[in-house]
Amino acid sequence: MFDLGVIHSFVTSKVMKKLRKNPSKIENGFVINTPLSETMNIDHMYMEVQVNINGCELRVDLLPLNYMTLMPSCE
Repeated sequence: MFDLGVIHSFVTSKVMKKLRKNPSKIENGFVINTPLSETMNIDHMYMEVQVNINGCELRVDLLPLNYMTLMPSCE
């Protein structure tokens, strides 16, 4: 799903492993607040990832998110 009004786009690390692309270190990282009121420091970005939406080829920069930090523990 894409939201054209956002400033940054995120992707789970699990999905990026399937694309076999290495992230690049970014000089000025990001601090992200999760839905669980935790913070994450992001200092890598997947640069110029090719995405195809209905035949339209786009290149996007994606910030990785660890999915497990977004979900509550199921213990």
